[in-house]
Amino acid sequence: MAAQPLLKAGLRRSIGTGNNTMVWSDHWIPDVKPRPAIPCCPSFNPNLRVCDLIDPLSHDWNLPLLHQLLSPRNIPLIQSLRLPRSHRPDNYNWAFTKSGAYSVQSGYTLAMEMDTNSAPPLVSEPSTTSLKAKVWSIKTSRKIKHFIWNALSDCVPVCGRLSDRHCSSERNCPRCGADNESVNHLLFECPSSVQVWALAHVPHSPGLFPSNSDPSNLNHTLWRAKELGVPSSILDNVPWLLWYIWKARNDKLFNGKDTPPLDTVQTAISEAADWRLAQTLHTSQGEEETQPPPDTQPLSPRCSIDASWHQDDALIGGGMVLTDEDGLTTFGSFTSNRSLTLLHAELHTLLRAMKSSLQLDQLDMTFETDCLQLVKIITKDKEDDWPSLLVEFEEFHHLHSMFSSCSIRIIPRSCNVRADGLAKGARARGFIISHVNTRSPSWMVHTNHMETS
Repeated sequence: MAAQPLLKAGLRRSIGTGNNTMVWSDHWIPDVKPRPAIPCCPSFNPNLRVCDLIDPLSHDWNLPLLHQLLSPRNIPLIQSLRLPRSHRPDNYNWAFTKSGAYSVQSGYTLAMEMDTNSAPPLVSEPSTTSLKAKVWSIKTSRKIKHFIWNALSDCVPVCGRLSDRHCSSERNCPRCGADNESVNHLLFECPSSVQVWALAHVPHSPGLFPSNSDPSNLNHTLWRAKELGVPSSILDNVPWLLWYIWKARNDKLFNGKDTPPLDTVQTAISEAADWRLAQTLHTSQGEEETQPPPDTQPLSPRCSIDASWHQDDALIGGGMVLTDEDGLTTFGSFTSNRSLTLLHAELHTLLRAMKSSLQLDQLDMTFETDCLQLVKIITKDKEDDWPSLLVEFEEFHHLHSMFSSCSIRIIPRSCNVRADGLAKGARARGFIISHVNTRSPSWMVHTNHMETS
């Protein structure tokens, strides 16, 4: 009972028949947070159900009625909801995981956010929730990502935090003797740390860095400083600088060893360079192992696919390159209404490619994608863990049953450039298109240095 407000804030109605979902009161719109639909005028039918917005003949959204009754900002969000082929009842999805399944971590994050939002903020700071989500995309080792996540969560065992939890009576900084060692003091305010940032040539920005806020300082050094023109050659070392500041502090506390700031900087830069070199070698070896020798290239029909998605775009792009047993290549590209996530867009592209393959009478097909998560879900039978994709997988199994042989496998991104270019080029058009032809469209994007979506 105590968790009801949390569940109500995070659950979204997933639409089946739409018979049991009220348009104006149930949380079924997939916005940043689930919410009811917003009417376009003050007068509306309070008992309107979602099934009333579905065309009974096509079993798709009744767009003229949507535009007549709902605020325009609702329309793209509703179109991102795919309706099931079967008449299954409405259900619930958890809105704060990609899979749609509840997790304790996402529930805890939402609970902390609700608790924070219940009182007005004293200072303007970046959302730690969004920063913690971005941590896992930083190009560094896993242990350093975890350390930065802990720093943003104020979970690093500095003296001040240990004293607050009655684990120690000592609050002073072990390096400089300051009255209270906080995470921000450790990483940015301690004189030794200040020297590290200066020696690493991370410029001070008045009013931005350094500040008395740990999330603001981390946000600046890891992301915002690059937007302000600080070279990547400097900022790429920041995760290691944070880690070795922590290591130097621990050396002083536990071993009585003073590490000069210059040594910290040199060690961090050296370790960062070694890590990046190791990743380059690992990627090169992986791609070489993935590519079969030229004389053993598979002759069976295959179709490479890719999707292009951005959370702020009303459309997604999809691309496919289908090669039949005679070596004839067919190019496909399309745009469609926005999807909830990139994974939804990838699966939607696979479904479109499967339909095109069937229309071309290619009933024996291997589909290739660089989306490892999609391949894992399909090949390892993890579909039950993804209720948010229930409708898409229902259609996948229907199409799969029409092939004599159908499989999916992972390929390196470097081997999927053409499908990627078709997907990005389609989305860049900005309107609904569909192209399937043995000739690639004239607007196909050939550059592979564009931002990956």
